[in-house]
Amino acid sequence: MAASASRVQGQQPPGTAHTILLDPAMQLSSQASAGFIFIDSGIVPNSSYVDPKLNLQYVSDDQFIDTGINYAVSSAYISSNISRRFLTLRSFPEGSRNCYTFKSISQGSKYIIRATFLYGNYDSKNSPFVQFDLYLGVNLWKNINLTTPTESIFTETVSEATADVISVCLINTGHGIPFISGLDLRPLPNSLYPQVNSSTTLVNLDRFYVGNSNSIRYPADRYDRLWFFIDTPPSWSVTSTDSSVQNQVHDQFQPPQEVMQIAAYPSSSTTLQLSLAPDPGDLTEFYTVLYFCELQLNASRQFLIYLNGALLNDGRPLAPTYLLSDVVFNADPSLGFGECNITLVETGSSMLPPIINAIEVFTAMRNANVATNGQDVDAMLAIKGWYQVRRNWMGDPCSPQAYTWVGLNCTRNNSGVPMITAVNMSYSGLAGVITASFANLSALQYFQFTSPPSGLLVPTEILYEDVTDKVCKMIIDSGSCENIVFEEVVHKLQLKTDSHPKPYKLSWLSKGR
Repeated sequence: MAASASRVQGQQPPGTAHTILLDPAMQLSSQASAGFIFIDSGIVPNSSYVDPKLNLQYVSDDQFIDTGINYAVSSAYISSNISRRFLTLRSFPEGSRNCYTFKSISQGSKYIIRATFLYGNYDSKNSPFVQFDLYLGVNLWKNINLTTPTESIFTETVSEATADVISVCLINTGHGIPFISGLDLRPLPNSLYPQVNSSTTLVNLDRFYVGNSNSIRYPADRYDRLWFFIDTPPSWSVTSTDSSVQNQVHDQFQPPQEVMQIAAYPSSSTTLQLSLAPDPGDLTEFYTVLYFCELQLNASRQFLIYLNGALLNDGRPLAPTYLLSDVVFNADPSLGFGECNITLVETGSSMLPPIINAIEVFTAMRNANVATNGQDVDAMLAIKGWYQVRRNWMGDPCSPQAYTWVGLNCTRNNSGVPMITAVNMSYSGLAGVITASFANLSALQYFQFTSPPSGLLVPTEILYEDVTDKVCKMIIDSGSCENIVFEEVVHKLQLKTDSHPKPYKLSWLSKGR
């Protein structure tokens, strides 16, 4: 008979309801990895603190988002075992989409992004459930579903940045007000997780090791991956070592040593099986990463590895190396199965049953929407910052189409990429100088402003961008029925002019204002 397990008891899988407790043994030395960002949503703006149990610095979220309301969870759900980051949250009662934005991202680099949620009856409504969607950029990351105040959820992706900003958005689906407790970002070497690229993002379903009772994260794992332990079934036996385990020279996953120093095998079987189900709403496109290390000297062990019936490791049996980690993964997704079924089968020449140390299981993230042209995104972020526009100007300007920024019209180019063709900011009552960032909207054909009597001035550099090969309408509605345009536009477009029959001066328009 096969030694098998379904979702193994004792672990805390991402994306699934659980209470996150901080184990005192999980002491972290220092936040040494450059680029780590740990956000504690809902704490006082422009503040930070160091978690005394983890020795990690958490920062407020006001530099990443400018909407939402800060709340504290109900005191009834506060205990000494709950991390400080779950004591507060940011709620979004207004707007259908609210987004966090990470700037100065290295385009083409890989990142782990983790979001955490704990309701804690912060709104005193005792809601029986809260449901909303979480997006990474323009595509659905996860359906968030909390059913009791004590339940917490975290979900994690491994993704490649396709632009120099990353947006994480909460979408109101009409089943409760979206909120978030924390959001973290960690850079990864580009050599890790080769399945991830500009068109494939992985959503972590499970990450566990055989373990005892302690979870493992940074600094044991330099990338702060969370490894939860398996409460092994009775049909499994466990073996461990205090000796050092080395990773392969060109290891593409770099598991922490503690994960590889303990392993499980079937006690009285030649087969070991695992079955893992996706969360509701997840795609059933499975990617697995399986970790093996031989902990017994002079062992004679070989086994075949199956994922939903398909052989991995190029169809060859695996003979794990003594005190050296081996990793087997599928580069292409396993399709057409409702669950992720992993089977290890001892070969006829093996003297020992199969063994396993740790497992990561991912599902593919949906990739249905296309992001706005990167230059247009940069231009609109600069324009937003220049005029301090808040409203719904968050996330991608044009995508998904249902959440296009107010005042924008977008059109897809021949490659299917959304481009901004019109900007109408008349609702904002703007005054001052029209920022030259508008010139970076390469497909712009129309933009409009409404200003108070002080007027708007147009810098000449905005008028020289590609006007020779397209028509660019510019209306400046001053509130006094005057529409003006710089002479440079007239000359550049070689427009015909006529003298005004009754010339007059604009008293409100003065140079330099």
